[in-house]
Amino acid sequence: MFRLFKKQKEIHIDSKYYLLLQDKWARKMDSLTSDLSRRKKLFFLFVFIIITGSLSIYNIYKGFLPKDSRPLKMEVIAKPARFHHSSLFIENYYKTNFKK
Repeated sequence: MFRLFKKQKEIHIDSKYYLLLQDKWARKMDSLTSDLSRRKKLFFLFVFIIITGSLSIYNIYKGFLPKDSRPLKMEVIAKPARFHHSSLFIENYYKTNFKK
């Protein structure tokens, strides 16, 4: 447990592709939101928080609801037919495999 709080001796270096993707995403988001006012940005942030929060609350609520309360329906499993033990099969088996 205390390993989490120890200072790491090794420096973590992110992948080059991860950093390129992160930079590309930041530039794209900056270009999309550059013409929006501060008020519009706050409005969209508020809408995002409301939608994601309500979905999270719904999923938590749905998790605590009881599942379908009907009892399980048991289906009968049929026994497979024994076609190898018919008398016709046995007679033909002995005739073909044990010739004198």
